[in-house]
Amino acid sequence: MAGKAKEHSTNTDQTASSKGREDVRAEQALETLASLNNELTKAHLELKNAYEISELEVLAFDNLDDAKDLWLAFEEKAVCFVYQQFAFCQTWYETVGKHDNVKPHIVVIRNGQSETLMLLPLCFKKGHFGQIVQFIGYGMADYLSPLVQKDFADNVSESDFHALWDKVVSTIKGNADLFWLDRQPLSINGCQNPMIHLEHFNYASSAHALNFPEAENWAQCARILRSKKTAANIERRLRKLAKEGEIELREITGATQRQSHMDELLALKIENLNAAGTIHRMTDPGYARFYQSLASIESQQKVVRQFELRCGDKLVASVLGYVHHDTFYYQICAFNRQEFAQYSPGLLLLYLLFDWSFSLGLKRFDMTIGDESYKADWRNETTPLVTVGVANSKTGRLEYGLRRLIVWGKTQVHNTDFLRKLALAVLHKQNALKNT
Repeated sequence: MAGKAKEHSTNTDQTASSKGREDVRAEQALETLASLNNELTKAHLELKNAYEISELEVLAFDNLDDAKDLWLAFEEKAVCFVYQQFAFCQTWYETVGKHDNVKPHIVVIRNGQSETLMLLPLCFKKGHFGQIVQFIGYGMADYLSPLVQKDFADNVSESDFHALWDKVVSTIKGNADLFWLDRQPLSINGCQNPMIHLEHFNYASSAHALNFPEAENWAQCARILRSKKTAANIERRLRKLAKEGEIELREITGATQRQSHMDELLALKIENLNAAGTIHRMTDPGYARFYQSLASIESQQKVVRQFELRCGDKLVASVLGYVHHDTFYYQICAFNRQEFAQYSPGLLLLYLLFDWSFSLGLKRFDMTIGDESYKADWRNETTPLVTVGVANSKTGRLEYGLRRLIVWGKTQVHNTDFLRKLALAVLHKQNALKNT
């Protein structure tokens, strides 16, 4: 009996000891959780304080050079598109904005620690009825949006942004009859675009992109994205084209060569558009001034990329794109349809540019705005766009109504064969008068 009592006592002691260890571990776990909760609460408060609207500083610059240093430092870490780079916006202002009598107005939002949270590259332009506020780059940029810090963009509420927007508006001297901020993507490289908190309506088209999946090479990547049959068909076209001459995707480098290529690309693009019966304004001198100037900036040689697809000594296709933040932007392309239409030069060019981008280590290929069928074939990301329209006066409301009417009219012209032909005839007549 004594032996059994001792054994029972030992088991009880072990149970008590085990329970004690469990209690200790439970207490330690609770302490850890409490510590983590305190850290999270502290971090949340710090984040809230950093983004407290009433504490934010709003700076305004009416000269791009005055904002240059701050802008350049922010664009390296901000969530933004290539179209909001300082070099792009400055080139646009010098070649397009000045000719339109545009006045820059750069607004910068900073927190109490002097960290930049958002930069709005705005400008003023005289409208038909009053003063219009737009984003710098209109007419040349596919996306018009602010540069933002990701945490700020994802955490600012609608009510807070409206309060912040009032501060932005207060920096404007004189009248701002209408804010017309079109081509606003709902997201900026994966984070929320805070501008969509303002009154807006859907833009005519969406934007489409290809995010490259994990693969050893582009050939494997293509078979993940599309069927083996599709990839094999494209490669068969390339082999067939190669019978006419050596195929080369040639990157254009050197100042003289880039200028010459830009002239040829724009001329071929206009030829393609005219042949297709597409309404366009690429004959406007501002286009040539802008692209020629942008291509000549030495610091932008790794951003602005120019290519030719050649078969022997013949041009098959030509393209201008941008490389920015692991993304290739497919901007202007033109094709030698007279000699190579049967090979689908646009498809071949796109396929080889996918290969080039993937091999360079880029993560994304942005096919930009437009709902063409070839984009639907390759996209795995679609971003809707909107136009922010905010009228602040009677003249602003008149301007807003006129612009909405113009948007509606353009849609009708685009969708009606007779109206499209009539609009083309008018544009050709205007161009003829300009050249006389």
